[in-house]
Amino acid sequence: MSEQAEKRYRLQLMLCAGTGCVSNKSFKIKEVLEKELQKHGLEEEVSVVMTGCIGFCAVGPLMTVMPDKIFYHSL
Repeated sequence: MSEQAEKRYRLQLMLCAGTGCVSNKSFKIKEVLEKELQKHGLEEEVSVVMTGCIGFCAVGPLMTVMPDKIFYHSL
């Protein structure tokens, strides 16, 4: 089991990496989120996880905050 898999995070930011979201810059959003988490000292509490397609490509990029189940679109 990897070190990442063993860690427990308070929140996971589930960011879509489906084709539609990638074309709408989801990887750039991941980069910015990780920089901001590090800047605020939250990288040990919050992780950014790239997921498969969530299914709402027309309003991507998409992100779900877990475990709170908060859904963001058109980031």
